[in-house]
Amino acid sequence: MKTHSKCALLVMALLSNPSQSAETDAAMRSVSYSLAPTSVSISSYQTGKPASMKIQTCATCDPQVVDLATGVQLMSDTKTLNGKSFIESFHKKDFEMIRLGINREKQQITYINLASDHG
Repeated sequence: MKTHSKCALLVMALLSNPSQSAETDAAMRSVSYSLAPTSVSISSYQTGKPASMKIQTCATCDPQVVDLATGVQLMSDTKTLNGKSFIESFHKKDFEMIRLGINREKQQITYINLASDHG
């Protein structure tokens, strides 16, 4: 089955029972996003590291400020970064997308990856 056919079936299944998809979404404790570099900015700092990020998850969504969890993983592809290196890389904007994870129960970012590709 072609990919677009599989996607169409999934969309039809979700639309046929929207309450089930809403319940499933609400039950997800953690979510991951892949965002354009222009959709994310550092909104505050603490002890030389980002403390919160302003993110916009879609073109029509209002931006939201989300705190970083204690022990947040800061990465560039597979390389772990310290706060200073992350800030330098973030401001250079020499990556294609930002992948980040949010713990919805705590409303905190658990990881941020400055990714150089879409793979």
